[in-house]
Amino acid sequence: MLVCYYWLGAQFDKSLLAQALNMIIVQVLLLKVALDHRPPPSHKGGIDSAPFAGLKAGELARPYNFWQWRSPKPYWEFIVYLTIGLFLAHLFLSHMSIYIEMLGYIGLGIEATLPIPQMLSNQRARSCKGFRVSVLASWILGDVMKMVFFFLANATNGGSGKPIPWAFKLCGLFQFACDLALGLQFWFFGDGVSSPLSSSASSISAASKRMVPGLAGGVLTGKKMPFLPMARAGGPGNTSDAQKGTQLDMLKEKDGMID
Repeated sequence: MLVCYYWLGAQFDKSLLAQALNMIIVQVLLLKVALDHRPPPSHKGGIDSAPFAGLKAGELARPYNFWQWRSPKPYWEFIVYLTIGLFLAHLFLSHMSIYIEMLGYIGLGIEATLPIPQMLSNQRARSCKGFRVSVLASWILGDVMKMVFFFLANATNGGSGKPIPWAFKLCGLFQFACDLALGLQFWFFGDGVSSPLSSSASSISAASKRMVPGLAGGVLTGKKMPFLPMARAGGPGNTSDAQKGTQLDMLKEKDGMID
């Protein structure tokens, strides 16, 4: 919406205005769907008591519970008031170039910072689970196409077209950098790193499979080990006849199990 009022003052390429109008329609439809299918209010006052509630322990609450209202009415009222406010401001301030530039940078800056919450969520969880690579690929591809249009559109028209304002170029570059950072997170984190407990359990399990139990343990799983005579108090390597017979019987049983 800010970009539309920005176009009234800057008069840039109409294709960018058409993109802004299309974005408004899509976002309004998404808001309607989100409000219709939000979780019902919780009787315990938990996280389900407010739609779009993402407040975690230790985080600051939003002023006036902005965009976390329980009723759908405040969302639509805010959009109407914003539209009226921008219209009145444009009537009185449209002759000021600094106001027009401010509209552009604020509107495009909000759009450029949209990937930041996803980046912070991935960093906290050390995981990109639930974030589809197809979405990331479409974002990066869209950024590449926008960069080509922003920097080369006027040049390909022989300089006859309307120049693209720097607000589009700078905010587009920032959003491109954020999307590339998401790509790096997806590369490093993937669906999540294994926890230390699971890693230790896997290491212990793998080590236990390679271990060869002693004569007092279970079944041999590796190569045959040489017989080591059991020591007694009378001296190392000295065994009684009964002990030797018992050890020989145990070796025969284990040889039969290995064969």
